[in-house]
Amino acid sequence: LLPVPFAPGRGAPMCVGGTMADHNSEEEVVHDADLPWTVYDVDALPPMGRSGSWFSAGQSIVQQHVVAGGGMLENIKLVRADVFQALQVPLPRSQDLLSSAFGTPRSQDLVVAVSHAWRNQTHPDPSGRKHSEICVFVENLQRKFEDRTIFIFFDFLSISQRPFQVGQEERTAEETERFFAALGQMHNMYFLADYVIHLGFELDGELIQGEGDQYIVPVLMLRNVVVSQVGDWWQITQIEEGDRQSRRNGQSRRESPMTDEVSLFDRVVSVDGRELESLEHLQQDLEGARPIPALCALQRYPFGRVNRIPADERGWVFLERFITAAKCAMLLRDQAVGIIITDSPATEQQILTIAERLRGAAQHNVENGSQGDLLAKELDACFSMLETKRFSAASTDKRLLDSDQAINPDSVVVKAIMQEFTHFLGEHWNTEEAKQRHQAKRLGATALQVATDYFLSWDSFSEARLAEIEAASTLDPAVFFLLLVVPIVLPLALCLAPYLDPSLPPQRQGWFWLLGMPLAVFTVNLMFPFFLAATVGMQLSRSAIAELFAYASGVAVLTTLVIFCLSWGLGMFPMPCAPLIAASLAMGAMPLLWLYVPFSQRGIAAFRRRAVDAMLGVILLIVVSGIALPLVNTLLVSIESEALQALILLCYVIIKLGFERVGRYLASRLGADAMPCFIWVASYSYEINLCHVLAKGFSWVHFVELIAFDAIENGYHMWSLRRQWGEKRDVADAEDRRRQYFIVAELLIREFIEVVVVLSFLVDVAILRVVQPEFVTFLCPISDAEFQTMVLLLLLDLGVELLMALSTYWFLVRHGFSPLRTLRGLVASYFPVFFACACSGSMYYMACQVTQFGMDYSFQFLWVTEASSRWRCGLTWEVP
Repeated sequence: LLPVPFAPGRGAPMCVGGTMADHNSEEEVVHDADLPWTVYDVDALPPMGRSGSWFSAGQSIVQQHVVAGGGMLENIKLVRADVFQALQVPLPRSQDLLSSAFGTPRSQDLVVAVSHAWRNQTHPDPSGRKHSEICVFVENLQRKFEDRTIFIFFDFLSISQRPFQVGQEERTAEETERFFAALGQMHNMYFLADYVIHLGFELDGELIQGEGDQYIVPVLMLRNVVVSQVGDWWQITQIEEGDRQSRRNGQSRRESPMTDEVSLFDRVVSVDGRELESLEHLQQDLEGARPIPALCALQRYPFGRVNRIPADERGWVFLERFITAAKCAMLLRDQAVGIIITDSPATEQQILTIAERLRGAAQHNVENGSQGDLLAKELDACFSMLETKRFSAASTDKRLLDSDQAINPDSVVVKAIMQEFTHFLGEHWNTEEAKQRHQAKRLGATALQVATDYFLSWDSFSEARLAEIEAASTLDPAVFFLLLVVPIVLPLALCLAPYLDPSLPPQRQGWFWLLGMPLAVFTVNLMFPFFLAATVGMQLSRSAIAELFAYASGVAVLTTLVIFCLSWGLGMFPMPCAPLIAASLAMGAMPLLWLYVPFSQRGIAAFRRRAVDAMLGVILLIVVSGIALPLVNTLLVSIESEALQALILLCYVIIKLGFERVGRYLASRLGADAMPCFIWVASYSYEINLCHVLAKGFSWVHFVELIAFDAIENGYHMWSLRRQWGEKRDVADAEDRRRQYFIVAELLIREFIEVVVVLSFLVDVAILRVVQPEFVTFLCPISDAEFQTMVLLLLLDLGVELLMALSTYWFLVRHGFSPLRTLRGLVASYFPVFFACACSGSMYYMACQVTQFGMDYSFQFLWVTEASSRWRCGLTWEVP
């Protein structure tokens, strides 16, 4: 917190009646309104914003900060929106409003901070132009949040001010002290606000009656006024009755903003046609004995000097925009756009550009395990930008003018605040980011807003990831060959092993325990470490890859031994639901992956948090792909009604979208570059599972339903792209491009999987039908006619998917994209995780169809419940 002797500098240059005359007049004033969050503690605020203690969790942050003797809301007041809208122009001072005009937000209320540039020394908005604009913005928020009370931080109304009209009383000593204390706290207001309004600054067309008019009076009329140098002006800063000697002696006097024709804040231009150069010359004219009194030329400025420095060049304005940018950088980009309300597209672009740089730097630090490296450079770059801004010196605040102490100029104050703030951000970025995102969730509490956010908001690739994808667009075709062929070969190897009759005891099933089970568990578990490494941002060396293979091998051996012991000990073979047991054991082995993390990264707190989020993603992957989808298959098999089956098919889509939704949440914490991993896994698991569903011979109605789901999903992505092109938002072109490629990436991944999975499955079933169908549960019991129908259904599905893929290709090419190059770049960039997930998905769902794995979707388990049952084929057992 700035000490009081230092804080006045914020208002020094231009703070005539109070708030930041300099701050405001020379630039807009941004304030982070304290929010109604309970997520902040005393360490949550930057150093200069800490004051007092914090109360119980049941109160809002604003309430918690109201502490006797220096609490934020002891010095800064928040105006109720309904009161603000009803105010007359020119706006009254803070101390002239009734106490009922202010309030303390509750946890469900909203705080809106207004950042603006003061037009004049004594009043920010003499004509009421800003007031009208703010009212429009507030009305829009009121329509959006009908059930919430809105409070406004507007410096002129939130902090006590000096007089600007005849008859207004001077600030009391207590109000003056609170004013200067508030100067060191205001920057926290907009860092903590729910929304920040940034108003543009335009003097054209805004006329104030009498402003600039020149008049002439005898110089003797200036005997009872105080003329001070304010910047390059000589200005009337005080009008008094009584002679100057009585003022020097500290005797009581009465101050009035007007005496005859001379008005407070008027500019003294010249005396007898000679430009006023110093107070000594004026003093000589006042005390000299002349037969004809000298004449003094003045200009009227009823609200003080007009600050004509463009807002973009003002130091205070830049500080406020920077803090808003830091707030935005901690949010997802669509959330960041949502909290900025402005009448200036250029201002929004400036804030979002800085925010994007800070967000990218923070993400780079997390991904590369560095603390404050690139982020610190970006923060220093922002501080360097402050050096180019301008600071006026136009304060007429009496305390500043009369003080015998040296007052720190505005440039010093602003630089001190920004230096402290950037230091705080560099040290606490991750903590503040979590709090800001938690806060942003409150703004989308309604179901409609949640749905809108889900369907209309998109992430974007980082610059580094998009550059990597583009650089890898000349991928060697051999990589595609591996991605297409290996997921076909592995399930065949599993199904074509020389297994024995499953009615034999487990100890005689050597091929299964030595080949089938270890191969399946190894392949499936290989996906988890690669998925974890890709989402957490680990760089995999050859030795690291070898270690991950060792992990999967160890889990395969351990799982095989456990299931073998269970099967042997219970005398059951096949072991019922062996894939589900293996999935559960895989989750239990997850903590072992931490041992494979390099020591250099284990000690980094940010990496540990990312690792926890990525681990949650892996566990979710196991639960959804390994347990939930097979159980839905069980439910589908047990129901005969086509209508109910159609509803259950909808569950597949819901599970897929739910997994992607949670993946999007985790990706918001891990970085949007991790999202393609979730899309690939969700789409692959969904498609391979549906292939197995279609192989069981469902009706044409179900087939049309599934095709409709895919068509709707593709249409949604294409519509999202067109919506991105159609929006005319003044944001960085690079950001739009990264977002568009993010949507294209999701679309291409889905299309690629929808074609490749069906094709791979067709090849597998065609070979297995001829070579060894007796151990495949969906092949052995069907006739040749039923098999032909199944193949026809799959071929038709493949044809439809190819048609949609071609239409997608045409759509993207027509709009300037190179889908094949982009797809090659995606596969190259994410090849390890894509390859591992493809092999694991095809292997797991095929294992669920192999007799020896005991995945009876009917849950009858006749070989266990009926001792006299005889194996026929697949999992079909006959009871005599």
